[in-house]
Amino acid sequence: MRSKCLLLVASLASVLACGSRSSDVRPERRAAPEIRWPASQVELGRVLARPVGTVTTMAAPPLTEEADPSQPGEPLPEGVPGVQAREHRIAGLYVLEVVLGHVDIDAALPLVVMLHGRGDRPRVPGGPFGGTSMPMRLLLPRAPKPLGNGFTWLPVSVTEGRHDVLAATLQERAAQLRQVILRFREMRPTLGEPIVTGFSQGAMLTFALTILHPDVVKVSMPIAGWLPPQLLPLRPPPPQRRPRIRSIHGSADPVVRIQPTRQLIRSLRALGYEIDWVEEPGVAHVVSEAMNRRFERWLQTALEQEAPELRDAGVGLVAPGEEVAKYVPWEALDDETIRAIQEEEAEAAAAAEAAEQAERERAARARAAAAADAEESATDEAADGDDEASEEAREPEGPAEGEEPTSELTPLIDAPPADQQVDEPGED
Repeated sequence: MRSKCLLLVASLASVLACGSRSSDVRPERRAAPEIRWPASQVELGRVLARPVGTVTTMAAPPLTEEADPSQPGEPLPEGVPGVQAREHRIAGLYVLEVVLGHVDIDAALPLVVMLHGRGDRPRVPGGPFGGTSMPMRLLLPRAPKPLGNGFTWLPVSVTEGRHDVLAATLQERAAQLRQVILRFREMRPTLGEPIVTGFSQGAMLTFALTILHPDVVKVSMPIAGWLPPQLLPLRPPPPQRRPRIRSIHGSADPVVRIQPTRQLIRSLRALGYEIDWVEEPGVAHVVSEAMNRRFERWLQTALEQEAPELRDAGVGLVAPGEEVAKYVPWEALDDETIRAIQEEEAEAAAAAEAAEQAERERAARARAAAAADAEESATDEAADGDDEASEEAREPEGPAEGEEPTSELTPLIDAPPADQQVDEPGED
C-alpha cells in the first residue's frame, strides 16, 4: 500500500467582532483561527502520481478576459505528472482550472467547484482531492477582495452578526459564481453535473449556490459553513431543485458556531432536502484528519456517480483501494500576517462606519431640504389663495337671472340735455 504525501493545512487568524453593535460602541475584536483548506504543494504529483499512457501538459493560455495587473495569477505546476493547470478570468473573477489525473487536459471529466475560505486563495489542492482514484476537473475561483496574503468573498466576518450584509453579498457572489460555472461548462466537456464544495466562507457560498442556483449544483459538500435564514425558500422547492447535501461541522467551532448551522440543517430538512450531517466532537474551525477522510469518501462516491465510465479506468492519481496515510490538519499563520490582516480589517471597519455616517448625514440633509421645499410650497399656495380672494372682492356682481341689465349711468344717458328739455303742455 502506497503512502500519500503529508499535506499541510494553514490557519488564518482573523479579527473577529463580539458583543452587540451600535453606532456609538465599536465591538471588541479578537483574533481567532480560520484555516486554509486543503493545502497542497506542487510536489503532489511526484508523490501520488504514476505515469499512465500519454499525458498532454499544456501551458496556461491567456486569460479569457482582461487580467487585473495589480492581482497576479497563482503558481502553476510545471512538469508534474497527473497535475495540469491553466488560468482564466471569467465573469470578473480570476479562476484556476486544475485537472487531476492521468488524462488529457481537454478530456470529458466530472467537474468539482472548490470555493476557498476567508483570507485564502485557490491552489492546486491535495489532501482528499489527491486521495481519490477518480480523475476530475477542478474549478477554483478566487475571491475578488484582497485580505492579508489571501482574498475574501464577504465584506464582514460571520462573527459580527451582520446577517443583512452577509445575505446581500452572498446573493451577489452566488449569482456571479453561477455565471462562472455555466461559462465553464460551455468551455469544457463535462461528465455529469457539478459537485460544489468549500470551507468556511467557501461553505457559506456552497450553501448559497445550492439553495439559490440549484441548476449548477448536483452534490453540495459544505464544511464548517452556514447560511443566513433570509436566504431560505419560503416553501419546499420541487425535488429536481433540491441538490443532495453532505455537510461536516466541528462541534467546538468558535468562528462559524455549530448551533445556527444545526438550525439551518433542520430548516432545510423540513423543506425536503436530503442531507447527510456529521458533527465532529471537539473540533474547532479546522478540518481534522477524520473530517478529511470522510470528505474523501464523499467525494469519491460523488465522482463515481457523475462519471461511472471512469470508475475502473485507472487514470486517477491513486489506484482504486489505496488508503490515506495521514493528514496534518492545520498550521498557524505567522504574527506578521496576523497583524496585516488585523490592520486591514480595522481600516475596512472604519471605512464602512464612515460611509454609514456619511449616508446618514446625506439622508438627513435630503430630509431637511424636502421639508424646506414643502414649507415654501405651502407658503406660496397660501399667498396665491389670498390674491385670488382679493381679486374676487373687487369684481362687481352680475344681474340676477331674468333681470335686465341696469346701471346708475342709464338715466343720465337716456335723459336729454337740460337746455333741450321742453315743458309738457298743461291745462288752462
